[in-house]
Formats: sequence, C-alpha cells, structure tokens
Amino acid sequence: MWLNLELVATALLGHFIFKDRMTRASAGATAGILAASVLLSFDGGRTSLAGGALIAAACLAWGFDNHCTALIDGLKPEESTFIKGLVAGGTNLTVGLLVAGSGPPSWAGYGLALGIGALSYGASIVLYIAAAQGLGASRAQLFFSSSPLFGLLLAFVVLGESFSLAQGGALTLMLLSYLLLLSERHGHGHVHAAARHTHWHRHGEGHHEHGHLGQHEAGHDGLEPLARLFGHSHDHEHQALEHEHVHVSDIHHRHGHP
Repeated sequence: MWLNLELVATALLGHFIFKDRMTRASAGATAGILAASVLLSFDGGRTSLAGGALIAAACLAWGFDNHCTALIDGLKPEESTFIKGLVAGGTNLTVGLLVAGSGPPSWAGYGLALGIGALSYGASIVLYIAAAQGLGASRAQLFFSSSPLFGLLLAFVVLGESFSLAQGGALTLMLLSYLLLLSERHGHGHVHAAARHTHWHRHGEGHHEHGHLGQHEAGHDGLEPLARLFGHSHDHEHQALEHEHVHVSDIHHRHGHP
C-alpha cells in the first residue's frame, strides 16, 4: 500500500518543480486513483515507522526518476531503457550477491527471469518513457497506476476469483477517475523556443512538420505508411513558434503558468 506514494510524489514533484502542471481534473483523478489503489492493497496490517519512511523515500526517488527520464530528449525510449536497465540491473545483481550469496546456477531459472524481465520491465519501461514524453510524467504515472485494475480483471477471468465489495468499489472509483482525466482540457497561448531533440512523434499535430529523406522523390512526406499512422522516433529540429491550442505537459509544453 505504501508504494502508492509514488503516484503522489510524481504528481507533487511535477506540479511544483518540473512544470508538469496539474489541473482540477487531473488532481481529482490522482486522488481517486490513489484512493482506489489503497482500497485494493489495504490488508489491515501495520508497518513500522522506519520501514514506512524508507518506502516513502524510495517513492520520492522514483518520482524524481519518472520526471528526469521523461525529460531525456537525446535518446530514444529503448536506448534510455537499456542504459537504465544496465545500471539498475547490475546494481541489483551486485546487492543480491552480497546479501544472499550465489548458489548453484539454474540456467532454466536464469532464462525465465530474463524473459519475465524483458516483457514485464523492459517493454513496459520503453512504453512508459514514450508515454511520459507524450503526456508528461504525472499523467503517464496515472495511467501506469492502472496495473492493479488489470491484475484484478486477470484474477477474475483466468483464476476464477470472485470480486469483493471493496474490489468492486475500487474498480468503479478507478474507472470514474480515468473518465475524469480523459475529460481534462487545458489550452492557452504559449511560445516554443527553437530546439533539437529525439523522441516519438507523429506529423500533422502542429509541432512536427519537418520533412524526411526521400520526400521529394516520393512526392509526399517521405514517411512509410506505418510511421505515418503510429508515429516514429528520430532526431529533428523545431523552429521557434507561438500558437494556442489544448495541450498537456508533454516534452514540448513544460512552460510556466501565472
């Protein structure tokens, strides 16, 4: 239950430090999703003060990590994930060997751990970084916090577990919170400075109108059909621009507000 503080830390750090502004809708959604997550994970047990403080400190560090990672615009999401995984994985392995020691090798266990890590951590972090750059870390974390919802549904469908009243209430509260978040509208005039960076993007949304190699020969924007539909990632430049539209605190909209 204490790990839900990561959502709080990410939201507060974003609003007060990283210019990831929270509106009334997103603040209400944050409170609702946090309450639903606590309701799902609460077991009535007690946590020591020291243990709770350590978990809170870890969640604060994760909040900083979420925002700093979202602001990395010189690497593709998969490149950031590789570097983060290499450092974090190496650190965890070293700590594990120092604390627990090493037993006889289990190649099947190693393979299973690598497979789970590639899917549950590697792929999810790549997708999370892309989402954080496109939505802002706070809103990406809100959607990332839907994992208990999917766990609840999988337990019901795959394992045949039944819903408790508390789980049903948490499910309803979480869905209502996401509906509130999706209703969010924030727009005003703002200025973009000239910039050059790398991130996932699509064309035709007012910020990415640059050309590509082969554009003139092909007679269009030079994009492959899949890239035009789903977007792509590469190094590109932005000219200075002033306009007004609805937006979130993505990688292009970390500006201040009065």
